[in-house]
Amino acid sequence: RCYDHGCDGRTFSSISNFRRHQRERAGQGPVCFCPRCGASFYRRWTRDHHVERGSCLRLPRWH
Repeated sequence: RCYDHGCDGRTFSSISNFRRHQRERAGQGPVCFCPRCGASFYRRWTRDHHVERGSCLRLPRWH
């Protein structure tokens, strides 16, 4: 359970998820950046999803 960062005893499904949470909240996680808009992400998958789903404001829009 996490009682830091205002998490109020949040539980995690695995110890690895808990450790990743601790790293990210402490600012020690690997930070990835969107190559187009510069948005920062803690996880590469999240950055890739940001670009693929069209959330990046710098991507050209096709109609």
